[in-house]
Amino acid sequence: ADAVVSRVRALLETELARGGPAGAVDACAETAQVATRDESERLGVRVRRVSLRFRNAADAPDDYERAALLRLEEAVRGGELPSEVSEVVPVTGGGQELRYLRPVVVAPHCLGCHGRPEELKPGVAEVLARRFPDDPATGYSVGDLRGAVSVIVPLTEPAGPGGTPPAP
Repeated sequence: ADAVVSRVRALLETELARGGPAGAVDACAETAQVATRDESERLGVRVRRVSLRFRNAADAPDDYERAALLRLEEAVRGGELPSEVSEVVPVTGGGQELRYLRPVVVAPHCLGCHGRPEELKPGVAEVLARRFPDDPATGYSVGDLRGAVSVIVPLTEPAGPGGTPPAP
């Protein structure tokens, strides 16, 4: 999750410096997807960005992620956002997997593309309208939960007491 967050942040910062927020929309929509997929392949686990208000269908949460994101949103409202969430869960058909989510919180530089529509940076509204005509991913404020980096690790051995994998 840290690798994905760092890599995507670096890509977006580079694009913000080069082409401004309008260019960052394209980078986020395309390059960030590739970076996330590359990390999944490099690590041999499923890594992706998810959000309840996603622009790209690839970022739509599954049922587990949706429930976790709703709990994280509630935590944000209560002022108690955890830095991560993890749990070992059973898999349909047998086996288990580790589910891990690292929350992504809206920072000031995110508002150029994810802030209130009337406050978007020049050119951003046009790019969003072209790429994502029914864009649900605007209207955020600093500190809001934007989504999470989700990691799914298949476990080859059953979890021990307390949901942790057994010690080697």
